[in-house]
Amino acid sequence: MFIKKLVFLPTLLLLFVLAGCGLDKADKKKAESIPTSIENIKKDITSQKKAFEDLKKSGDWKFLKTYAEAEKWSEYFVQATQLLTVAEGNYKNTILPLLKKNDSDDKNKFKRLVREEFKRLTEVKQLASKSNDRKVFFLKAKKESKEWIKTATPQASEIRKLVAKAKQTASKAKSDYPEKVSDINKRFAAIKKLESDSNAALKVAKAELAKVSSGIPDYAKLRASTDSISSNLDKVKAKEQALKSKLDELYKSYSKILIDMKVEYFVKIGRASWDSYSDWDNSDDYYYTRQVSTAVFEVLESSEGTIATHRRENISSNIWNSLRINKKESWCCGDDEAEFWVDQAFTKTYHKYTIIENGVKKDTAWEEVNNSTFEAHEDNLGLTILSKPYGKYEDEVIKSAAPPGMEYIAKPTMNGNRATGKNQYGEWKQDSSGNSFWHYYGQYAFISHMFGPSYHYGYNDYYGYSNRGSGHYYGSNDQYGTYGSRTYGKKSRFSRSNYVDKNPNVRKEARASRSRTNKTQHASVRGAGSKSRGRGPSGGGK
Repeated sequence: MFIKKLVFLPTLLLLFVLAGCGLDKADKKKAESIPTSIENIKKDITSQKKAFEDLKKSGDWKFLKTYAEAEKWSEYFVQATQLLTVAEGNYKNTILPLLKKNDSDDKNKFKRLVREEFKRLTEVKQLASKSNDRKVFFLKAKKESKEWIKTATPQASEIRKLVAKAKQTASKAKSDYPEKVSDINKRFAAIKKLESDSNAALKVAKAELAKVSSGIPDYAKLRASTDSISSNLDKVKAKEQALKSKLDELYKSYSKILIDMKVEYFVKIGRASWDSYSDWDNSDDYYYTRQVSTAVFEVLESSEGTIATHRRENISSNIWNSLRINKKESWCCGDDEAEFWVDQAFTKTYHKYTIIENGVKKDTAWEEVNNSTFEAHEDNLGLTILSKPYGKYEDEVIKSAAPPGMEYIAKPTMNGNRATGKNQYGEWKQDSSGNSFWHYYGQYAFISHMFGPSYHYGYNDYYGYSNRGSGHYYGSNDQYGTYGSRTYGKKSRFSRSNYVDKNPNVRKEARASRSRTNKTQHASVRGAGSKSRGRGPSGGGK
């Protein structure tokens, strides 16, 4: 009996596998319906052909005859019949054999052939009904063509008004920002072309309508022309708004200056407690999260294993006491043993910014940033890290760091050794010695005081900045940024920052000639990430 079962089982499995093979049921069902569809379409062709012959005997034929002969409506039935013959042969010679074979290896091919067959049959049906569709169109055109033009005429007028509005917007922007003339002309040209196309289309439509009394109008051309005007109106509305929005970007100016940085350090201490007299460990691990100093963080981050038990500490008492841990906090009744470990060591990093938006300045509160952002800008204290001056699009925003306000300086025109020129932000002037410097206008004057009283950028500063390439710019002698001597000059606002207070050695290391690649790595700007330790060494319990 056992042997029979072993023989019978593979047979059942084979039948099960075979039952699951073959073509998809849905595709097979579609294929099986094809012969019926072909027969129905044959009847439809016959019916439509008879209707066409009856049309020739109707009162409408006198009007329709010219269009029917020009477009050869009678040939639609010939084309439909020929294509149906192709479809019928394709079914018999390719689809039916695969349907009978019912092999799963043919699934994809079979699906494609069935899909193509139905596409072909749809085309046949369209050809069969095309003469009737054209009849309906021309009879409707005869009655409604005047209304089509009546609708299209104010649409064309609205297009002209919108284009005039767009031209005015573009002209102002070109006058205000000459360097964008080429780009603005290109954007406006797309709108202007739609106006020209619409004017031409309306002219064509009116010309065809005029033939009603003197000739044979091309109603198809008339309809296509009025439809294009309606479509162009929608496009012009969208493009006019898009152009306005884009050019509005030129009139917005903003900058983000990094004025301070800080790191907060945290440790998560885990505790496992248990009853040493019990065979079961029913207690959950308990955790204490504490903000700590840099020194405590460094010790605990590198610690391994148990840092304390219920009775003693394995680390310095000063460090343990700084954690302010009550060992029996939320202690489970009956527990008499415990151990403590560093489960995680992680940082929270923050920035403070000065935001300048359209000449209005404001300082932010501390904003938390992720560690990667903090690390990316730890050299950039006192620098602009994001800016978009007037005359630039949003997609031209500057993300490379540079001394604040440097991006606002106008490209100078040299008059001998004198730099001249101005913009919305300020102008080039000369000091008593004839040296050129950039003078900011009133609402931007504060920029000149960020590095000390009445500090000005000279021509050499601008020249170095404008030739910096795509990277960050720290000045011709690295005098700006976290390790720049200018950042900590007399009465510089950055010398009083939290960052400097926590990292006093930075001020000492700030030398104009210092290489940024060789700077000392300070604890508070290491950007230490979350470091998971996991459960303590004993596993908590017996």
